[in-house]
Amino acid sequence: MVCGLCGVHATTTCPPLPTYDPLHEKGEVCLVELGPVLEHIANKKEQLWSSGDEGKLNETRKQLVRIEGLEVETKDQLKAFQKKIETELKALETKMPTTKIDFKGLEIQVQEAQKALHLSMEGMKVIRRNEIPYMFKKFGYSYYYIEKKVTADWFTATSNCHKMGGHLATLENDAELNAIHKEVDIRERIWLGITDLAKWGDWVSLATEIGQKASATAIIAITSGTPARSSICDPAAFSSNDSN
Repeated sequence: MVCGLCGVHATTTCPPLPTYDPLHEKGEVCLVELGPVLEHIANKKEQLWSSGDEGKLNETRKQLVRIEGLEVETKDQLKAFQKKIETELKALETKMPTTKIDFKGLEIQVQEAQKALHLSMEGMKVIRRNEIPYMFKKFGYSYYYIEKKVTADWFTATSNCHKMGGHLATLENDAELNAIHKEVDIRERIWLGITDLAKWGDWVSLATEIGQKASATAIIAITSGTPARSSICDPAAFSSNDSN
């Protein structure tokens, strides 16, 4: 400690310092030069506060880095997904014409199957007759009407037979087919009362019980020959056992 002016009548020398310090003996600390100590404490507090903010700032920076990394990864994933979708769309567009044709074909098949079912139900309503209509002619043991002038599709031919009180014929054997061929060109396919609309290649009869298999003779007659069509009707409720 620097000695200052001791008073108005100060001597030229400072008084001697006491060798006995009661504060020191009691363990107390002298508060002389307290300013620097307080300043030191304030600096330490500022450093601690700054270090705390720095830690928070570092953590925030780390989180931002992670977020940026996730953002980049997400963008990459989106780009990859977009590229995959574009590739699949191009492949689908390439197949689209064929797909459209397939759907159209399927729609046609469903419509034809519905028509066949309707005609089958319609055929069940045909009134049984006690006598054979005059337009039916006997071939062997059975009666048939052969339509050679009016060309129609299978559905129309079926409906026309119903209106005449009969059904499209279901030939059972070669003898019946040979008798028919005396009236119809053997090279010509003929419309008969069998169909494979429900399942391709699985021919069944419309006039008999639902699902009954068609004869091989009938299948050959309806599938072989030129596209020109004649339709063969037989009268409802008449067979070789019903007529003379």
